[in-house]
Amino acid sequence: MMRKGIFITGTDTDVGKTFISAGLFNYFCLKGYDAGIMKPVQSGCPELEGKLIAPDIEFSLELAGKRFSEEKRLLMAPYKYKLACSPHLAAEIEKTGHPDSDYILNCFDKLASSYSPIIVEGAGGILVPINKNEKMLDLMKKLDIPVILVARTALGTINHTLLSLKALSDAGLTTLGIIFNNTFPAAEQDDYIIKENIKFIEREANIKVLGVVDYLPDIASDKSKAAEVFKTCVNCTDIELLYNEYLGRQTQNNTQNVLRSDDIKYLWHPYTDIKNFERTTFPIIKHGKGIFLYDTEGKKYFDGISSWWCVNFGHSRHELIEAIKEQSASLQHSILGGISHPEAIQLSKKLAKITPEGLNHAFYASDGSSATEAALKIALQYWCNIGVTNRTKFICLEDGYHGDTLGAIGVGYVETFHKNFKPAVKESYRALSPNCADCPFKKEASTCNIECFTSMEELIIQHHSSVAAVIVEPLCQGAAGIRIYPEEYLRRLAKLCNQYEILLIADEIAVGFCRTGSMFACDRAGISPDIMLLGKGLTGGYLPMSAVMVTDTIYNSFRNNDGNDRTFYHGHTFSGNPITSHLAIAALTLYKDLNILEMIQPKIKQLKNGMEEIGKLLNNSYVSTLGMIASVHLNKESGGASRAKRIKEEALSNNLIVRPLGNTIYLWPPLISTENELNEMLSLLKDAVKKTI
Repeated sequence: MMRKGIFITGTDTDVGKTFISAGLFNYFCLKGYDAGIMKPVQSGCPELEGKLIAPDIEFSLELAGKRFSEEKRLLMAPYKYKLACSPHLAAEIEKTGHPDSDYILNCFDKLASSYSPIIVEGAGGILVPINKNEKMLDLMKKLDIPVILVARTALGTINHTLLSLKALSDAGLTTLGIIFNNTFPAAEQDDYIIKENIKFIEREANIKVLGVVDYLPDIASDKSKAAEVFKTCVNCTDIELLYNEYLGRQTQNNTQNVLRSDDIKYLWHPYTDIKNFERTTFPIIKHGKGIFLYDTEGKKYFDGISSWWCVNFGHSRHELIEAIKEQSASLQHSILGGISHPEAIQLSKKLAKITPEGLNHAFYASDGSSATEAALKIALQYWCNIGVTNRTKFICLEDGYHGDTLGAIGVGYVETFHKNFKPAVKESYRALSPNCADCPFKKEASTCNIECFTSMEELIIQHHSSVAAVIVEPLCQGAAGIRIYPEEYLRRLAKLCNQYEILLIADEIAVGFCRTGSMFACDRAGISPDIMLLGKGLTGGYLPMSAVMVTDTIYNSFRNNDGNDRTFYHGHTFSGNPITSHLAIAALTLYKDLNILEMIQPKIKQLKNGMEEIGKLLNNSYVSTLGMIASVHLNKESGGASRAKRIKEEALSNNLIVRPLGNTIYLWPPLISTENELNEMLSLLKDAVKKTI
């Protein structure tokens, strides 16, 4: 529950808390607020007709010209003592109950049902004990309302004030500002010293001074003068503004806290350590614009990983939003089983024209994993369709990743992700990963002869008669830690697959659509695979959709020409959905209209240079880049995976979203990022590196 009020505390007793509390109460009443006043604990109370009276409350009510019932007055001053000493001592000597902070909270909440804001005046200073276990500061923490600190202008104020502000800050309380009170006549004080002390405190504590009150010998005797002095000396307008801004932030924070609580209670996040996640104040993203994401507090973040490698055009691109709206108004969904619709037809035609030669047929799925499953089944059935029944195995790369469904895990097993499912997985032959960052042959780029390909070559030669297909992520093994490898590897692989009549599946889910500096990674190597997987950037990352592109040879093998049923019994409810298809057409148009391939060329060099600088800061850690992908693989000397995690956390605190993969920190920015925006991301990442030394 958010309580609404302002707590007036002081550096010590007799600094003018009552005057400030009464003046603020009067101000809010005059401004039309249903304000309340409270003095939870007061000692030194006079007795009238057998009852103790709280003089500070009475002064506040008189100054504002307000009358309250006896019931309300008891809530305003729940604990009153005769002796003028600390509350805990007065309670002991008078043998009455010590102030109970929970009861005080209860009184506040009852008042709050009728009044807001409630001006709460503390007793003495911040660390005055109110009972055997609690100090005034503990009560303030429980109330959790913003604070105004009242301080003297006299000798010693610097030390007293700064210590009080530190105590408030350490307690996690928000201090709206300080009001200084001249507790001695002007003749007894040096005006220059007073002003310089105030300036020093304001600068040192980075706190706003809300007023400097003139000396008043007796505020009780002339209330009209007291009200006039308060009005002249205290910046009430600023206090009101700061208070309302605080309420606005608290409302946002409460919304954030409720959302976080519901998130932890109901939502299961992918690839997220539940226990550690629950300990963080994770961002809750409300909207996006360009390369930025904005949380519910309005905080802006650079989307340094294109929201998991897909938002190529940034967020809220109007052409893509309009495409979704346009199609939603006419046809929302229609199955592709036995019937068709224009959007899927047009999209398939466009994909056939831009993908490598020979890939003329599109089969649609929902995401990367489902595209992988379809591709594996297509490869297996292809061989059955042409009468070859022993081609049931696959070859893949170690640490390759093609999704998280069981079939995909079989050809893309990553130990960290998939070890619990290993007993249920049909394993494939695994070739040595072309891991240039940690080359098993200790080669440099200048001496490399793709020695790592020997492992793939040996597997193909040895097992080709039982292998249906080889599946790889062309040029970049993403989840393995952004392992970028030479184009020559792909060329040799395509040639060998062709020689031994093995299907080649190129998984371009992550790297397709201009990410590598070419439309597709296969284009860079000049190869045409038998099957290509597309996704992520296919729709600009706005809606889930994937496609499996196949050659005429594969597609035609599924025809029932001889009366044998060769139907591909595989599909998804939303396969080729009209809205996602129309969106994908708009995205393909945008890649062309914006001339993305040409646009990103200078940025590719910029990204490479920037990441190389970061690599030098990390003990010359290995840097690899490919198009608009740039990574640094932290060596042991630079702190490895644990340092990468700290860099991620530091970057997030500086409004840059990155997500390390083991010891690899990388940037995968939206393709439409400007040079200035790239510079800012690189600068923030560099700053995070420096702060985690």
